[in-house]
Amino acid sequence: MADMTLKQAQQLAQNARVRGDQVLILQDPSETQTAGGIVIPNRVAEEHRQWKGVVLATGPGKFEPTLGKRLPVDLSAGDRVRFTHYRGTYVDLGPGSFATDEKKSRFVVVPEEDVLMVLT
Repeated sequence: MADMTLKQAQQLAQNARVRGDQVLILQDPSETQTAGGIVIPNRVAEEHRQWKGVVLATGPGKFEPTLGKRLPVDLSAGDRVRFTHYRGTYVDLGPGSFATDEKKSRFVVVPEEDVLMVLT
């Protein structure tokens, strides 16, 4: 299901509860060519790419023992973000999680600090 809509992804994500400061993101399909027409080899793309996607869910935040309280996640569902996935984990949320032309799930869970920016 390479052309999964945001609504379909949100329905799959409803059955997932994200923990701590983790963020569940629907990753945009891979870009294999730059705007100028340069083809990006898969190996280079995987190692150096900053991914784009849509936040589907966030955890309640990280508990900070020195303050004695939970620090809320500074993102919300629907935010378009750019992120790295060095510590992220691809997850299977059921039918449609995997794009037909890729072997990885399009759903990834990353720590909040791996989200580089919110796109407007």
